[in-house]
Amino acid sequence: MVWRDVTVERRARLEHGGRLSRRTLITADGEMVQLGLMLPGLYRHTPPVGERWQIVQGRLRLRRVDEGDWRELDSGAVFTFDAETVYELEVSEPVEFVASPLSSG
Repeated sequence: MVWRDVTVERRARLEHGGRLSRRTLITADGEMVQLGLMLPGLYRHTPPVGERWQIVQGRLRLRRVDEGDWRELDSGAVFTFDAETVYELEVSEPVEFVASPLSSG
């Protein structure tokens, strides 16, 4: 994955006490993409809008809290988060990811 001619937001978005970091890129076409890093830990994620993630490096376990079944995901996995839905992520090694909002149309 390579982007050219992008604008990078100066400040990273830090969550969970700095254990989750996201840096936003905006492409020449106006697409917003976030490059992220998650350190080991257990996270709750409730996105306000749907998101598409791809794991670039690392491994995690993911589940919707209302469903209960864990999924094992590693490098190359692509998955989506539904808006306003609570997820748990269990990270045992650093995970690099690319996230982008799902189209609302």
